[in-house]
Amino acid sequence: MANPNISKNEFSDSRSTLAGKGFSKTERDQLGMVFRGDLAETGRHSGITKDELNKGVKWLKENKSKHSLSDAKIAEAERILKNKL
Repeated sequence: MANPNISKNEFSDSRSTLAGKGFSKTERDQLGMVFRGDLAETGRHSGITKDELNKGVKWLKENKSKHSLSDAKIAEAERILKNKL
């Protein structure tokens, strides 16, 4: 069975993976800012759900003036994070 969400630890692991794929610290931090509220939740709502991941990716695609992630990096981050679900 797949994980219901991406935990803080899994997100941290994903940041390391992204660093290895050429994401700068700024880009990784920007990605973290998109999901900070989801990661700060406690109890059974803790972590990033599939729906929250999809909403975050959609926001990144629709608000390119508010971050420095390219379309290719958004797609790569989405792929890596979805592997954690």
